This record gives sequence, structure tokens and C-alpha cells, in this order.
Amino acid sequence: SALNADSVFLILLDEARQELVGVAQSGRSFNNDGYFRLGLDETSMAVMVFNAGETYAVSDVQSDPRCSPRMRARFNVKSALASPLKADGKPIGVLMSISDRTRHDYSEREITFIEGFAREVAIALHTHRLNLLRLEAEARGKEQQEHIQLLLNSTEEAIFGADTEGTC
Repeated sequence: SALNADSVFLILLDEARQELVGVAQSGRSFNNDGYFRLGLDETSMAVMVFNAGETYAVSDVQSDPRCSPRMRARFNVKSALASPLKADGKPIGVLMSISDRTRHDYSEREITFIEGFAREVAIALHTHRLNLLRLEAEARGKEQQEHIQLLLNSTEEAIFGADTEGTC
């Protein structure tokens, strides 16, 4: 693969709980509830990347104190490369690539690749969220129109609109 990755993780911010949530990973389907959660104050490479807003490459995760012992053990991480996902200049998550077989020293090409891929993922996620907001707004508008039409249809008397000077 372009990243020499054994696994890739999509980790998104849960704003309500102020946690990073691993919602997708190689070989598994999207899980909105998450495969794992990380507090924003927890020692973790993903948290570090999210908070700093910068890409980090760690060739020896096993001995790096910035990396989560819990995640290191769970996924047998040897090396990791992670880049922030940003929308409108704010962090929304992290894209992380790991090696779980051997240690790996990441090249500039791999770092540039994950940064570009992270930008594309962030754009896709942001566009999806904007589309959801648009659909919700359209549904609310339609519901309001239906309520107004119901009100107009249910009254036997005329309804007039007037401005603050009393003009109809």
C-alpha cells in the first residue's frame, strides 16, 4: 500500500463527550458508536495529533511515552503515522496508519501522502455533515409550511398580516 500500513483508523471527535472515537478501521465496517474511545486528556498519539493539529510519525511506538499503552497493547502497534482531520480550520478527528508486524521508519512521501489523504477525508466528512444539516433544515421548512397550511385551511375567517404601522 502507499502507506506501508497494516491497519488504518478513522478517529473522529465526539463533541458531546469530548472524546476521540475510532469509528472505522481496516477490515471492519463503520461503527458510529466506535471500536474504541480516547479522552482528550489521555496519553495517546491520536490525542496528541488532534490537539497539536500536526502530523506525527513514530517509528518505535513500544518505547515512546507519548503513545497509549492501552492502544499499543490492543493493536500490537510497532509504528504509527497520524495526521489531523480539519474542517473550517478546526480539528474534527485523526487519520492513523499503523504497522503491527515490524517497526517502520516513515518517509517524507508517506507523510505527504497521509496528509493529503487526511485533507480529502476531512473534506468528504465535512461535506457529508453539511448535506445532513441542509436536509434537516429543508425538513423543518417543509414541516413549518405544512403547519401554516393546516392553520390556513382550518380557519373559517380570513387571516391578514399587518406590519407595525397597521398596513395589511
